[in-house]
Amino acid sequence: MWKSIFDVFILILVTYSCIYTILNNTFDFEQQYAIWVTYWVVESFFYLDFFLSWFQGFRDVEEQKIIFEFKKIAKRYLRTWFFIDFISIFPFPLFLGTGGQVTKLFRLPRMLRLVKILDINNVKSLLIRFQGEISNAN
Repeated sequence: MWKSIFDVFILILVTYSCIYTILNNTFDFEQQYAIWVTYWVVESFFYLDFFLSWFQGFRDVEEQKIIFEFKKIAKRYLRTWFFIDFISIFPFPLFLGTGGQVTKLFRLPRMLRLVKILDINNVKSLLIRFQGEISNAN
């Protein structure tokens, strides 16, 4: 159940991150300390999600069972969400500097997180799984 709750939480953070990225790239506003701290707290959850994705089991359609073997999980993750997750969490400003309009363009890959929200099947299965786990807990 904790993974379903975490996935819903990550979905909310992805929405926040997309809105923040759009606003930050559109308007040139001064970052305050609270916004900076919030940004890094959200980023740390994305790093945690990236790490946990390497160990999250998945349902094999052919065998109709849940797979927990690291090699199969890694292989599937590398074929599916790895590229989007990696590009969206890569710290471009750390390597390219933090000033100027050009570095704002390197924040745009973070918008790839939006793909996770737009994947309706993923969101639907997540919500069904979350609802089922809540009803099983009661």
